[in-house]
Amino acid sequence: MSKSELTLMLVSAVVVAIVFGWMLRWIYDRMTHAAHAAPGKINTNQDGLVKEAVAAQHRAEAAEAEMKSEIRQQRAETEALRDGLRAARGRQMELEAELEALRGGQ
Repeated sequence: MSKSELTLMLVSAVVVAIVFGWMLRWIYDRMTHAAHAAPGKINTNQDGLVKEAVAAQHRAEAAEAEMKSEIRQQRAETEALRDGLRAARGRQMELEAELEALRGGQ
């Protein structure tokens, strides 16, 4: 085997390996549906996911605002109940003192 035949066989083997690798990569891309999109370009599937995520974020923000409103309302109601209870206790103490005064005066 001459030097030129050996060189030709090695070059042929490298070319076959490159072509075989390229074919395997092409088959892999087809099987995994990999998109060859340009950097920064969003495909339709990603666009739908982004829109869905934004909609979910808006729903979460609306739910959070509603819950904060409910918490403020509950705090106001609790404070009103405390004030009412405080007034009732004060009135009870006044009535008890009045009753003791009446009992003591008999």
